[in-house]
Amino acid sequence: MASNHSIIRIEATGEMIGDPMEIKLFEFGEFTLNQSLADPEVIFAYESTRGQRGEVFRRFEFDSDLQRMSVVVKVASKEGTALVAYAKGSPEMMATIMEKSSIPSKYNEVLKEYTSNGFRVLAIGSKRIQGNDHKSITREMAETGVIFNGFEVFENKLKPETKGAIRELKDAKIGVVMITGDNALTGSNIGYKCGISHRNQGMIICDYKDGKFT
Repeated sequence: MASNHSIIRIEATGEMIGDPMEIKLFEFGEFTLNQSLADPEVIFAYESTRGQRGEVFRRFEFDSDLQRMSVVVKVASKEGTALVAYAKGSPEMMATIMEKSSIPSKYNEVLKEYTSNGFRVLAIGSKRIQGNDHKSITREMAETGVIFNGFEVFENKLKPETKGAIRELKDAKIGVVMITGDNALTGSNIGYKCGISHRNQGMIICDYKDGKFT
């Protein structure tokens, strides 16, 4: 919550800009973000009201093909400092980079439960990095052998006017489709809630790869 994001703080006003959900998580954790640092290699530092502190040295931005992003952070604790890589992304893609032994047996079952009910779900993980040379760390190094930490679960509620607007479009014989980067089950649930589709309709979920549907 504190480090693996793309939030920018406007120094003049203190306002934070970026993904609204990342900002909500950051604020929920009661963190402060500091970009005015003496060390030019530090992208930003963070600190919580509980004394948690860290400095972000590397940020591998979200990649739509990889469906994840990661950061390399120098984390401070009573025992000293340590380099840690934090990664987050779609649960399906994150499962491919995580240590299999760290993935709970009900991983897919719990994921399906949340997405079927319309929640947006991200998987998060971390790994300790040996040494202190953050400059030589590549994205592949940061995103290999990650330990599963848990799911971030979000609910994006429909705006009050959404259902009415979609109903007007459909009454006017205008086709309505949803384009989303979320899990297919999350998208289908939202489609039901906003009136794009109906629960008495059948639904087929498939993948398209190499010119073929599967």
